[in-house]
Amino acid sequence: MVYSANGLLQLIIPVEHTNLYRIPVHEVKISQGSGWQKIHWRSIESAYRKSPYFEYFEADLKPYFEKSAEKLFDFNFTLTEKIFSLMRIPFNYGFTSGYEKNSGDKSDFRNFFTPDKRNLNLPFYRQVFSDRHNFISDLSILDLLFNKGMDAKTYLEKIELPE
Repeated sequence: MVYSANGLLQLIIPVEHTNLYRIPVHEVKISQGSGWQKIHWRSIESAYRKSPYFEYFEADLKPYFEKSAEKLFDFNFTLTEKIFSLMRIPFNYGFTSGYEKNSGDKSDFRNFFTPDKRNLNLPFYRQVFSDRHNFISDLSILDLLFNKGMDAKTYLEKIELPE
């Protein structure tokens, strides 16, 4: 979700629904022909063009919304890798070989962050439209990056996640 002039705006990538719940997550294909990338970039640009750091990161992020992406996992993974790089955070990751229902591990956040469950209540930072709609918490990392720049990493490091 991003913070637009009208408030919250969800940017949803359309996927093919054929066998959607019967295939591994990394095989989910993006539905082609909808022009979602152009729409998403225009929405991001409209929402953040006046933010303090949009121009600083624009050239690094815009290509992800210009080149075709076949699979949702690949698009999300490469964009996440880029954002970690821009924030100078080591990108350490691992893959599982299968689905584990509930590991009980405190680092298992699979069900913590969902579109209908926005629960971090992050501390205030200035946002482009906060004078109109006040501060909106729990948005895309792009909101934090475009509004805080390289201070985004420090901001995140200070947050304590709920138990």
